[in-house]
Amino acid sequence: MENKRQFKRILLKISGEFFQNKGKNLYSESLEHIISEIKTVYGMGVVVGVVVGGANIIRGAKDSKIRGLPQDELDELGMQATLINGSILSTCLKEKGIPNSVLSAIPVSSSIGELYNKVRMENLLSQNHMLIFVGGTGNPYFTTDTASVLRALQMNADVLLKATKVDGVFDKDPLTFKDAHLYKEITYKEVIDKGLEIMDLTAFSMAWHHNLLIIVFNATVSGNIEKVVKGEEIGTIIEGGNNG
Repeated sequence: MENKRQFKRILLKISGEFFQNKGKNLYSESLEHIISEIKTVYGMGVVVGVVVGGANIIRGAKDSKIRGLPQDELDELGMQATLINGSILSTCLKEKGIPNSVLSAIPVSSSIGELYNKVRMENLLSQNHMLIFVGGTGNPYFTTDTASVLRALQMNADVLLKATKVDGVFDKDPLTFKDAHLYKEITYKEVIDKGLEIMDLTAFSMAWHHNLLIIVFNATVSGNIEKVVKGEEIGTIIEGGNNG
């Protein structure tokens, strides 16, 4: 599979780890970096939607297992956590001169954003607003990975860009194993058959069913988002394979 694509409409998934601070409020170097990258592609005329995670504050499923607390209740708190991260991102982007709007899957204060509505979403996109999607899917037991696939489909994105801090999809953890193999291209079926943990199975199955192109890449490397948007071979391309 040779990648010569140039994308005009993207959905960028940013995990909570990009919001993690080291003793500094409302600041992280990785967040500042990715905001700069987003500004560049927005300036190229690319339509941008972003789904933010909240794992820097709380992880519903993981924290439920550790603490023995009900997952649905922790998931509700996790959705609230994405409102905080989305609001921070929105404020920082406005400071950089990028008009944006926060659309939430759960009720939100008007000072932060508004409840998601497809007609409203399309109207904002026509006004050249960057969109920040928060609140996950609005339901417990669904991750923000699932929300990113859902919003990518709803905004008719050309691609779902999953931002990570490693170079793409590997056969094993590259931070632990020096001999980990990076896949440049892989099919949906191969991902499932090999048991590669890229995103949760619900999200991945939805993407596979709708043939949503996914690129997993290292967003901490300067210029990578722009390179991906221009169709350069960055990260791992996930597509193809028989989805029955």
